[in-house]
Amino acid sequence: MVEQLSDAILRVEGLRVSYRIGDREVEAVRGVDLTVRRGEVVAIVGESGSGKSTVAQAIMNLLAPNAEVTGGEISFDGQSLRGLSEARWRAIRGRVMGLVPQDPSLSLNPVRSVGAQVAEPLLVHGLASKRQAEGKAVELLEMAGITYPAERAKQYPHQFSGGMKQRALIAGGLAADPDLLIADEPTSALDVTVQKQILDHLEKLSAELGTAILLITHDLGMAAERADTVVVMRKGEAVDSGPAGEVMTNPSHEYTRALIAAAPRLSAHERRAAATSERIVFGGEPIVEIQNLTKVFPLPKGEGGKKSLTAVDDVTLEIRRGETLAVVGESGSGKSTLARLVLRLDDPTSGSIRFEGQDITDLKGEKLRQLRRRFQMVY
Repeated sequence: MVEQLSDAILRVEGLRVSYRIGDREVEAVRGVDLTVRRGEVVAIVGESGSGKSTVAQAIMNLLAPNAEVTGGEISFDGQSLRGLSEARWRAIRGRVMGLVPQDPSLSLNPVRSVGAQVAEPLLVHGLASKRQAEGKAVELLEMAGITYPAERAKQYPHQFSGGMKQRALIAGGLAADPDLLIADEPTSALDVTVQKQILDHLEKLSAELGTAILLITHDLGMAAERADTVVVMRKGEAVDSGPAGEVMTNPSHEYTRALIAAAPRLSAHERRAAATSERIVFGGEPIVEIQNLTKVFPLPKGEGGKKSLTAVDDVTLEIRRGETLAVVGESGSGKSTLARLVLRLDDPTSGSIRFEGQDITDLKGEKLRQLRRRFQMVY
């Protein structure tokens, strides 16, 4: 497929980007080259801080105020992107180039409904009427794996889980059917089933419409499976690049070999289980006991007419001192809501929560504040 679509839609040649930090200048990207052709998926892979996202931001002229492109050339469809006016960029972003940003918690406007934000590219670029854009937003949210999309479109970002926010950003990035989609860690907050659904859709866009995709990821396995070409970055430099299969089977740089060796494998749980059984013996009374815990959230009125959502449904579990209990499930399955209920950051609809034998289900005021010194959440 890629060989037939030889026309390059994006070329980056010798890109250099520096950040001004106080009186120092730090070079974050040093001489990066890459080409993305129509219908091609190119993945930039590397550890945090390697310069992956800086490359994406430079391409879309979205660098931080203290950052500057100090060298190289960026061209799109044969036209240089260096020196374009902001008005010209506003016509490009969202329409010709779509972006799925990295941090869903910081990338959505907290005072606008999710549906309005997904529909925004269609309205800004005059691609649909307000009513048409609202309908399209619901379709896009459904495509991205959001259940009850008509109702969810009327909700606000704080009412979405992290994975649901990520899906909403993907829906917005695809709204205007851009020629190039830059996806910065687009599936980092998603479970594997929804991740496959999203990546399958991106692959379909690439194959059927010739949409070029620049995928920024730390997941070398996903890049190898989904990308045609892989560029490996380390400390601001592209240390390895080529067809995905070649990079995986015959890496030219020791850093790429280290990434391949460090890729997690499902079989690792067997070694973990064996080591745990040898050194830890659980016993005694549970420190946390949850009985028949349920949480129901009201939903805004939508086309489907559904009035509520049961986020946690009759859950019973216990945790003993020194034990690690993993709650696993897809985005929106109720994992984070369960954690918030246990810590009494939300009130349950029904059921009970006990901590070291004390019923804390209805605990309030000073007693609850004192208890919170003894448990914490890492967000």
